[in-house]
Amino acid sequence: DTVWLRFDEDIDFAEMRVENNGLLLKNIETLDLTREGFDHELTNLSVQDVLDMTDSRNELTIKADDGDVINLSDEWELKTNETESWYEATGSDSRTAKLYIKDGKTAATVTGGSNGIDSTSAMADPEFLKQIADSLKANSDGSV
Repeated sequence: DTVWLRFDEDIDFAEMRVENNGLLLKNIETLDLTREGFDHELTNLSVQDVLDMTDSRNELTIKADDGDVINLSDEWELKTNETESWYEATGSDSRTAKLYIKDGKTAATVTGGSNGIDSTSAMADPEFLKQIADSLKANSDGSV
């Protein structure tokens, strides 16, 4: 299922969790922020939020474009290969979640994550992806 944010709709996941007694969106695969002319902000997105709102695959895609801001908690780590990049984190129950940020015509701003790489730049440029993949291979500990 896809949730489209409309005019002036933002989500603070920490606030949503408190206000709804821990209940968030359920069975969501995609959050779409790409309505033309509207800017959105997602804040405090944690691995637990993704695990709680997605199905058993634990994968969330966020479609975003210029003007949209996505703020991730520090537990997320950018992963990449030669064709794509994503954020990944493991929850307290040892389940792993994946977060894909797909850009519209222009890139959104992504902040946070443990390694501080702008994931939208990585997704927009295949050559940059290759550079990151090569860097990961060169570092035996997997760091960039």
